[in-house]
Amino acid sequence: MKLRLSTIILFSSLITFMSCKEKVKTIESVDSKMPEAPQELLVKSSEGDVDIHYTIEGNGNAVIVFIHGWSCDQTYWREQVAYFKNNYKVVTIDLGGHGKSGINRTDWSMASFTTDVLDVINTVDFKSLNIIGHSMGAMVAVDVASKIDKNVNTLVCVDYLKTSLPVFPPEVTEQMVTPFRADFVNSTKGFVGTMFLSDSDSTLIADISNKMSKAPAEVAIMAMKGLVERDFSSDFEKLSEKNIDRHIINSNMQPTDEVHYQSLGFKIHIIKDTGHFVMIEKVTEFNALLDEILKP
Repeated sequence: MKLRLSTIILFSSLITFMSCKEKVKTIESVDSKMPEAPQELLVKSSEGDVDIHYTIEGNGNAVIVFIHGWSCDQTYWREQVAYFKNNYKVVTIDLGGHGKSGINRTDWSMASFTTDVLDVINTVDFKSLNIIGHSMGAMVAVDVASKIDKNVNTLVCVDYLKTSLPVFPPEVTEQMVTPFRADFVNSTKGFVGTMFLSDSDSTLIADISNKMSKAPAEVAIMAMKGLVERDFSSDFEKLSEKNIDRHIINSNMQPTDEVHYQSLGFKIHIIKDTGHFVMIEKVTEFNALLDEILKP
């Protein structure tokens, strides 16, 4: 079965890599109060009794929750934490099996990651809630926003929603993950390399490639399969019933089907000349755009 390059941003990169391998909104002011020191916290996930590590920085009743992507961790949002913590309470999370969170469970599905995030949110006091997810984390964010029983002001999906999301059968996803089962470290480094432009910062590419290749292989492979085997249509249907301001921030490395996602209630924003890690490669532009999105 031949898969099109434009199907899904994260796994379009994977398909490209495998092919090459074969050939060769309410913001409350914080009255000049200085942000508190970062609080590093743990909560038990109701999915598998795993310790979920999260960090809170900043003050106020307006909260931003940042959700990282596949084989990443909460530190990928450090530039956003530094920018937003003066006006928001900022929550960054290590999903189960990632970063400093526990790995003592066997389910690494999108549903399990959604449970991790919901359990963290339930520990935080707020009056307004904004949820931002990158890559795989964008789909966790969609799932969280569709299921949460609290009001969500804004949902922002970063560089994942490009085309409509096909649901791949297990036999196809098994082909996708076969190289990762054989050699996770080098397969991940090669995969990550396809997420950048040809003129991207080589030091940044090496740093992210090395970090992601050190993720637990079992967690990463199961998460990879779970993401592309999952049918998210019911999540989008539930979102359409909620009064949530929905946005997509994408790079222009692959085209975005703007008509499709506008029909689902999303506003589309494109940041040019960047790869997949938009919030790291284009920090100033990304932060200014996100700031404008979150303003009431």
